[in-house]
Amino acid sequence: SYYAKRIFLGIGLPSLTLLAGIFLFTARERYIRQLEERYTRECAYLLDTGSTLEAAQEAEQFCRRALGLNKQNIDARVSLGNSLLAQGKEEEAKKEYDTALNVAQHMEENKEEDTFTHVDVPSIIMRQVLKLREQGEKEDTKTILEFLRSVDSQRNDEYSRTLLDILMEDKEYAKASVVVEQMKDTEEISAVYFYQLGVWHQEQQHLDRALYFARSAVAKERAYLKKESKESKESKESKEVFLGVKRNQKIQRFMSDELASYLFLVGDISFTQQFHDVALAAYQEANSISPERPEVFVNIGEIWLQNGNYRGAKEVLERAEAMYLQKIDFTLGMEITLQEKGVIVTNIHEDLFVLYSALYTIYEKLGIVAVYQGSSFTPLKRKMAQVE
Repeated sequence: SYYAKRIFLGIGLPSLTLLAGIFLFTARERYIRQLEERYTRECAYLLDTGSTLEAAQEAEQFCRRALGLNKQNIDARVSLGNSLLAQGKEEEAKKEYDTALNVAQHMEENKEEDTFTHVDVPSIIMRQVLKLREQGEKEDTKTILEFLRSVDSQRNDEYSRTLLDILMEDKEYAKASVVVEQMKDTEEISAVYFYQLGVWHQEQQHLDRALYFARSAVAKERAYLKKESKESKESKESKEVFLGVKRNQKIQRFMSDELASYLFLVGDISFTQQFHDVALAAYQEANSISPERPEVFVNIGEIWLQNGNYRGAKEVLERAEAMYLQKIDFTLGMEITLQEKGVIVTNIHEDLFVLYSALYTIYEKLGIVAVYQGSSFTPLKRKMAQVE
């Protein structure tokens, strides 16, 4: 038409050629972008829905195609790491994760924005970690968590806590001990972890380490109870949270029992190491909370015996005796009840043997007390004969 000719003549052939070139370049870039997105989605889909080696290998191919179009595609880079991990190629996977983190850091430093790639790479990797854990792939999970701990200090507590849970589940207490020590000053870790590791080290005869963890458990629990007490007092100022206060009080009573358990552990370890002053202080505080362990009174009696406090030894040993006799009566009653119901009794006789052995030990110690106090030994002999 007339107007089309005027426009053509006004713009000129070179300008039209340039515009056509720009249009074709833009169309090509759009096509490449769409292709990159499709490859990335295919890779992620295969990893999310497939659990076979073949699915992981196919996902790897799609990820590599996406990265061939854009090396800065962080989603594809992380998914590539995931696909390699699923194939058991841990070192290659860590290399891809590391590259993804470096790309993300570079983008953040240069304020680069991309509508497709993500900058928060650790979160992307962490999602894969949680998925692996759900699938029971604990070794791969631990490998990636260790990697994340080494490269992302800001979220170290989050990674360490997840790693610690897995290590404790797998009973890898030596490795768990290292992680717990690294986290000892954070609120992310509770006293229970220190206590469990203290018990394990005690069983392994690592008594210094056991005492360290036991004392740490006590310190953690004290800090927690202090915080709960403060919050409870603040809550009392409002009538609207009365029920919440009551609940907190129940929690505190429960946690106090936990504190007693931790103190008993400190006492037991210290007693074995012959740190009698430490053991006695721990036992006495624990007994003031939960005086239900007769073996503790036996240990206190032993400490008093060694210190020449025979009157004190006699008092606590007789208290332990009464507690053991009560346990024996309860166990015998339980045996009779079960037999009447036709239940096969298996471990009760073993339990009774342990209780009678402990009772016999008490009588031996009371015999020592009787010798030093010049008392008659005859009643004790009769009791010992009954136990035998």
